[in-house]
Amino acid sequence: MKYLIWVMQKDETEKMFSAPVSTIDSDYFKREVLPSLTPISHDFYCKSFAAILQTLARWSYILHQEKLYWCIEWAPGFIVLEFQADGTIQGVALRSPIPTFGGRTPLPADLENEFDDELYENHQYNLIFDAWDAQFDEQTRDWENFQPISKEAREQYDKCIVNIDNLAPKVEELCQQDTKNFTKKCFDRIAKWAGEGKRTVMNCEIPPYC
Repeated sequence: MKYLIWVMQKDETEKMFSAPVSTIDSDYFKREVLPSLTPISHDFYCKSFAAILQTLARWSYILHQEKLYWCIEWAPGFIVLEFQADGTIQGVALRSPIPTFGGRTPLPADLENEFDDELYENHQYNLIFDAWDAQFDEQTRDWENFQPISKEAREQYDKCIVNIDNLAPKVEELCQQDTKNFTKKCFDRIAKWAGEGKRTVMNCEIPPYC
């Protein structure tokens, strides 16, 4: 499992780099994200998630077993879309494991169990910002061991993303048909789809407190 990022070069071209996802974060991803993915149609993608690309939302890309994952910081906490080479799209929305993270308003069910969030690893944050920060900071890239992407990984990325890129004209057409309300309708559809999000299991992983 590896992150994919784009780094602006001195000649103003972009170069792709990759780095392994940490073990504790990849374990969380495999445990909480992968089993919970459900199908999403191309039509629904065009009328919802495509609009996120025009926002200031933070996100990352992860390549795993020849599938591409788009991880997005979005209400109710963390949204992941899976893109496959055959055009299949799947997705899941998860609540933040730390109910008040980022100024969020917790639901009553979030507060059923008391805990000290300093004892818990925020995997959702890591899965987005380990890559997001590395795009803009050379020192972070060194810390996270980002290296120029391999030919194989680049080919896998291209195979997964081509179907999404081919949907761009349809998204543009939909936007032009309802320029004033298109984005809001997209966000409303995402909110309805995500609902309260799946709650994830909090695991205390920072010794020696546990």
